[in-house]
Amino acid sequence: MKTYKTNKMFNCIKNFFAKEKQIDSKPFRKIMNGFFYTHEWKHQHSITKVEAYQSKNGDIRLLIETHKPGILIGQGGSFIDALTEELNKSFMKKQNIKIDLKECKLWHNLYS
Repeated sequence: MKTYKTNKMFNCIKNFFAKEKQIDSKPFRKIMNGFFYTHEWKHQHSITKVEAYQSKNGDIRLLIETHKPGILIGQGGSFIDALTEELNKSFMKKQNIKIDLKECKLWHNLYS
């Protein structure tokens, strides 16, 4: 029992001093799916995970894990800029939403 209480207390302290806290990504995922549908983007299946983090000053960082980051970025970064603009417009708060991409190496490991 003592180790459980110690670990629980350590996690509380660790979360208190964290620079970012993880928040629910469902509203962002819903807006992204609507954006993909209106722009007829056929690569939704390449997105494997979406995580949202909020910093202490209120900025939101979306971490999108995808198999094909180049397709999500678009030519000259046009598609990712439009997606960022749509998310900022949808959440009419003074929060700045930034998108980070991470390549998922699952298929590379399976087929190499």
